[in-house]
Amino acid sequence: MAINQLFKIKPSIDILNKLAFIFGIDLNNLDKKYTFTKKELLEINIETKYDIIKELLKQYYLPCKQKTYLTNLKLQKCITIFRQLLKLYNYSLHSEEKYSNSKKYIIYKIIFNKINNDKIDGIINFD
Repeated sequence: MAINQLFKIKPSIDILNKLAFIFGIDLNNLDKKYTFTKKELLEINIETKYDIIKELLKQYYLPCKQKTYLTNLKLQKCITIFRQLLKLYNYSLHSEEKYSNSKKYIIYKIIFNKINNDKIDGIINFD
C-alpha cells in the first residue's frame, strides 16, 4: 500500500536524519539551526551529494515517482524530496521570501508540528 501516493514503504527516521545531515540540519536539535537557503546548500556542495540522495531513497519511492523525483536531480527537487520526507514525521518546511541588498532569496524553515491528542467530549446539536 502506498504512503502519501509517493512511497512504497515509509522511510525510517534514520533516512530522514541522514538527508537532514546532508542539508546541514540536525533534527534532534532544531534550536541550533532550523533554516537554510539555496545559497547555503550550494556553498556546502550539495550537487556532489545528489547520487547519495538518489541511492538513499530509491528503494522507498514508487517506480513512477522515482522517474519524477529522482531523475535529473537538481537543487529544487532535493528541497521537494526533503519536504516530502519531513511531512511523514510531522515536520513541515515553510518558505519565506526575504530581501537583502536588493536581492531576493528564499529562507526555508523547518517546523515541528505538535500533535494535539486532546479528545473533545460533548454533544453538538444542529437546529
